[in-house]
Amino acid sequence: MTNTNPPSPRAEYTRRMNRVLNHIDLHLDQPLDLQQLAGVANFSPFHFHRVFAAWMGETLGDYARRRRLEKAAFRLACKPAESVLQTALATGFGSGEAFARAFKLKFGCTPTEWRRDTRQRLAAQALAAPDHDACVTVPDGFDAAGSADLTTLPGGRYAVARFEGEPAAIANAWTWLTRNWLPDSGLLCDDRPCFEMFSLDTMTNPENGRIVCDICIPVRPL
Repeated sequence: MTNTNPPSPRAEYTRRMNRVLNHIDLHLDQPLDLQQLAGVANFSPFHFHRVFAAWMGETLGDYARRRRLEKAAFRLACKPAESVLQTALATGFGSGEAFARAFKLKFGCTPTEWRRDTRQRLAAQALAAPDHDACVTVPDGFDAAGSADLTTLPGGRYAVARFEGEPAAIANAWTWLTRNWLPDSGLLCDDRPCFEMFSLDTMTNPENGRIVCDICIPVRPL
């Protein structure tokens, strides 16, 4: 039976704003057009900037700048062969100098220093992150009724590592993989999302209470 109940107004707002956030993340290397983003959300362009700031707690410009810097930090860690300038251009900065200034203001170090000291800095960032996306497998024909965005993780080659430990230690596992294992593997991260995969049957070790999951990193040859 098809669910005919319309989504609540808040759920509809959430769905529309999530479309905007996904669009921004997919186009961080391009100038953001306010009218286009308003169209993605089906909001009035005249009011969209105010709606976005009220919903997100930061302006559209501040959000985009933060996401560009966060993506740049990830690229610096995962793509050791990519120059700092290449990273800057790939994340929407017009020059290496502008990127370096913004990066140091955000993270307190230069992009080169970040890359050199990836282990400690990525661990601190991961532990300080306030929230993360989550996903579950749903059957064909599942009706989210506006309560969630439905998307499909892209296929392809992933490097998979089994993690078992305390929840706080998973950040160190991610940084070890990106700092130590990845550079020696002959592989690079590509632009598909990384994720952690849990199984309901095995997500907790009953003997010690530690979490168990697979760390999945999308990879391609160097």
